[in-house]
Amino acid sequence: MLQFLVDTLLRASDLALIALGLSMVYGLVKFPNIAHVQYAMLGAYIAWTLHALGIPLALAIALACAATGGLRCAWPRSG
Repeated sequence: MLQFLVDTLLRASDLALIALGLSMVYGLVKFPNIAHVQYAMLGAYIAWTLHALGIPLALAIALACAATGGLRCAWPRSG
């Protein structure tokens, strides 16, 4: 039961951060830009893959954040 509550709180915090980002972008530019959600998913997949390879979860999350940020900076801008 405790594990279920922890998992639920972690998932809810992920969704809350994504929703906060969406509302901030919409509030500033009055346009619902949902492109940053792809980076949240990319980071989640990188963290999951690293953890599946045997890296401790906290380290996998930190490495996934760094990798996702680096990929975002290296990704060519469209438009």
